[in-house]
Amino acid sequence: MVQTGTKKIQVRAIARDERAGLLSEDQGLRSFASERVRLVLDDILKDVQGLVAGYRSQPFEVDMDPWLIARPLEKLCFPVMNGNHLEFYKVESWADFQVGTNKILEPIKKPELKVSLDNIQAFLVPGLCYDRRGFRLGSGHGYYDRTLQNVAALKVGI
Repeated sequence: MVQTGTKKIQVRAIARDERAGLLSEDQGLRSFASERVRLVLDDILKDVQGLVAGYRSQPFEVDMDPWLIARPLEKLCFPVMNGNHLEFYKVESWADFQVGTNKILEPIKKPELKVSLDNIQAFLVPGLCYDRRGFRLGSGHGYYDRTLQNVAALKVGI
């Protein structure tokens, strides 16, 4: 019998290969996926008036920048890895990002722009894949799982 951890590792490897092959080699498909995500997010988040926690995509992920750039910066915040969890920060401009942990673009940490999890109305959560019930398989580090486990805000899987 295959252990759950081993099965997750196998599924992650397959999902990474599939996604990388689809999105990084075919920019047309990546653009199409980004546009579809934009339309769905506009619908899902139409009533959200508060802060939305987004993230800066990696080249092998659906490009979130078109959706993010269309939003007012004061309505967005972004994750920064800190130890084994995430902290969220607002940015004052699109130039306020730097390459952080795991080569992910993160906001420059300015204490005055740190946002409490309680002040975020919706979280955009990246995932390798989701099943039909909405269960997420992430990259395997558990940052989002640990950070959001007790947060009641809307969570939208990307």
